[in-house]
Formats: sequence, C-alpha cells, structure tokens
Amino acid sequence: AGDDGADGATGAQGIQGVAGDDGADGSDGAQGIQGPQGLEQPTISRTIYGWGAMPINTGNNTVSIGRDSLNLATAINDSVAVGAYALNKIATGAHYNVAVGQDSLRYITSTNNTYNTACGYRSGGGSANNSQSSSYFGSYAGYGSKGIGCNAFGNYALRCNTNSGNYNNAFGNTALRWMNQSSSTGNNAFGNGALFNCSKDSNVSSYNTAIGGSAGYDITSGDNCLLLGYNAGTSSSPSGSITAGNNRICLGDSNMQCY
Repeated sequence: AGDDGADGATGAQGIQGVAGDDGADGSDGAQGIQGPQGLEQPTISRTIYGWGAMPINTGNNTVSIGRDSLNLATAINDSVAVGAYALNKIATGAHYNVAVGQDSLRYITSTNNTYNTACGYRSGGGSANNSQSSSYFGSYAGYGSKGIGCNAFGNYALRCNTNSGNYNNAFGNTALRWMNQSSSTGNNAFGNGALFNCSKDSNVSSYNTAIGGSAGYDITSGDNCLLLGYNAGTSSSPSGSITAGNNRICLGDSNMQCY
C-alpha cells in the first residue's frame, strides 16, 4: 500500500455552549458573639471622700471631701464642701452652697441659707451663720456674718463678732472688721482696714462708703458718710478722728480738707 497522506487542517472552533444555571446559595455563617452591655447612666451623683463625710445625704449633685464635711446633710442638692467640717451643720433644704476650706460655712443651719460661696479657712463660719446669697473669700472672711447679699474679700474682711446686717461689702484685709449689728446695712469698704470699727459694740451704722487704706477706720455709728483717701476720717487727716456723725464727706490724707 502507498504511504499515509498528510494530516488535514484543523477545523474551525465550535460555537460555545449555553452557560449552566447558578448554584444554590451557601448556608448563613454562625452568629457573632454579643458585645458587653454598656454602663447604666446613674440617676444620683454624689462624691464622698473623708471620714464622716456626708454619711446620710439623699440629695443629688453633691460633693463632700474632708472630715465631717456635710456631716448632717439629709436632702441637700447642688452643693460642694471641700475641707474638714465644711458645711458641717447644713440644714435640710439649704441648697446651692459652695464651701472650700476648713470650717467654711460650717454653721449654715437654716433652709433659707442658699446660694452662698466661701473660700478660705473659716470663711463664712462662726456660730449660727445665716447668710444668704453671700460670698466670702479669705481666712475668716465673713466669719459670724448673718447677712443677706454680703460680700467679703480679704483676710478678716467683714469678720463679725456675732452678727451683721445686710448688703455690706468689704474688700481688703480687715475691712469692716467689727460689723456687729443686724440693723447696720449698705456699708461699702474698699481698702485694708477701711471702716474697720464700723458698727462695733452693737452701734448702728449704715450707708457709709470708704475708699482707701484705713479710710473711715474710727467710725462706729455714723450714717451716710463718704471717706476718700488713705486715712480719711482718722486722726491723721485734717478732720481728726470721726467716730460718729451723719452725712459727712472727708477727703484725706493731711493735705485734704473735711467738709
């Protein structure tokens, strides 16, 4: 037989077949592990630190830091006591007080004693302090005060013996140092020792303004006096020492005149 003939040429590619149907969906994966539950928002906010600090209070938004601070509080809200015995004897219902310093506002004992701020050793302290809407800054500032709307800035400023009137303001160390009469009101002292003896020994003295170191230092019972300048109204001024009298204006020191 003769030899095999040469291979024939490759034929053209055939038409592609129709695609098959999609396969079935796979099974769902296993459920993930549940995360931890969030913390519940507290309904009562109280911060307490110190032996005997706020042991029985049921109020809200209060801070008591220091031995026996807020010790007698039972239903006090929105108040802060920082320092041993701060707000120690506060009465039920006496809200919105801030006391920073040992013995500060220690004897707030009436439900009307609200909106007071005291900062400094024994500031706003003293027996039966009945202050309302008052501010005291400095050691013994406002100590013994029982006034409404009083302000004292400086060590021993408005440091009353047992009492004080309303709306008295003392700015400077020992300003209005001896205020001691509940009927004395509306006095303003600016400067160290200004109106130092005003209303001392239960004298009534109201509506006096003294601006300057030791201005009006000697006044005990005068009303409606204006004393401007260092030592105005004292023995060092032309007026000499003014201890009483009403409606006087004194400009001092020794180069000024008293009218």
